[in-house]
Amino acid sequence: MLLLLRGFPVPPLCVFQDFDEYGHETREIADGQQSLVTSIYAFFEGRLPLPTQRIVDSVIPGCRVPLLAPGCYYTTKDGRNAISGLLREAIDKFTIKLLLMLSVPKELRGDIFRAMQLGDPLSMGQKLYACNSQVEWLAKRLEKHSFWRDTYRLGQAFTEDIHNLRYQGALEFIALECHAKRGTFYHALEQSTMAEWAGGRHDDLLFPGAESQISKRMECCAHVFHRNTYVEQLRQQAQRDGRELEKREREPGASGRTAAILMYQACLILEKEGYDFAVSERGCLAPWLDRVQREMQETRGSRGKLVHASGQQKFWSLWKPYLKTEVPGLKKRSDFANDTAYETARIVAHLGER
Repeated sequence: MLLLLRGFPVPPLCVFQDFDEYGHETREIADGQQSLVTSIYAFFEGRLPLPTQRIVDSVIPGCRVPLLAPGCYYTTKDGRNAISGLLREAIDKFTIKLLLMLSVPKELRGDIFRAMQLGDPLSMGQKLYACNSQVEWLAKRLEKHSFWRDTYRLGQAFTEDIHNLRYQGALEFIALECHAKRGTFYHALEQSTMAEWAGGRHDDLLFPGAESQISKRMECCAHVFHRNTYVEQLRQQAQRDGRELEKREREPGASGRTAAILMYQACLILEKEGYDFAVSERGCLAPWLDRVQREMQETRGSRGKLVHASGQQKFWSLWKPYLKTEVPGLKKRSDFANDTAYETARIVAHLGER
C-alpha cells in the first residue's frame, strides 16, 4: 500500500485464466503478486491501516492533500479513525492494470512473471497468450499436435521454448491455411501481423473445418519431415561408411519459426502440384530441410526474410523446381500403375508410422 499511496509505479497484475474439466472458469494471480492483492483487499475492507509513519513529503496522484492520516483505515464501523472523504475519493481513483493471460501452460507462467518483475520485455509468444479470439483458441489446440515432437529437435521445441515456438507456429499455420483457401500461398508473418491474428482481427477468415484441415496438413508435414527416420538414415549411412556420426548429424531436425513456415508451405505448394504425402516416403524431405537450415545459418539475415511474403516467394521460386526433380521419395497419384498399387502404398506408409 505504501507504494500505491506514494504514487510509485506498480507492475500490472498478471492473472492466468483457465477452465476446469466442467468448463468452469478459474483465475489465478501470479505467484509473487498474491500478497499485493491480499493487502489491497484488506485495506479496502477496513482490515489494514495506512502506514503508521507520517508521510508529509508525498501527495496522492491527482490530489493535493498530503498523507496526514497515519494509522487510519479506509473505512470503520463507527467512522472513527477513518480517512477523510477527500482522501478516500483520491484513493478510489487509483488504477492498477490487469493483464489477463488465457490458458498459459504452467511451465511458462514463471518466465512471464519474472519478466514483468524485472522490467524485461515479454517475448512475442508471451504477449500473444494474453489475446482472446477464435484464432487464439485454435492455436492453443494445435500447439499440442504431435507434429512438433516428430519434426523438431526436442531441446529446441520443448526445453528451451522460451518464446513458445509451438504456439507461434500454430498461429502461422492458421494464417497460411486461411490464405491458401483464398488462393494465396505467401503471407506476411511478422510479429505485428501475428498479433492481429491472435487478437481476433482475422477471425472472419476462419472457415468450417479449419482445425481438421490444418491438423491433417500437420500430419502430412510430420510424415515427410519425420526427424527420427532421417536420424536412422544418417546412422545407417555412417555404418556403411565405417565412421562415427558427425556432431551436426546427431541432432538434425527442425529449429525455430522459419522451419515451421517452410514445412507447412512445402506441403501446401507441393500438394497443389499434385504430390500425395500419404504415399510419399516417410522423412523424404527431412534431408532437404537440414540442408536449407545449414545454408541459412551460413547466410546471415536469410531467416528473417521468410516472415515476409516477398521473401517466401523468392525462396520457393528457387527451391520448388529442386524438390520436384531431386527428391525421389515424393510421390504423385499418377506414379502408380493402378488403384491397387496406390492403396498398397498407402497401407505401407501407414504401417511405417505405427
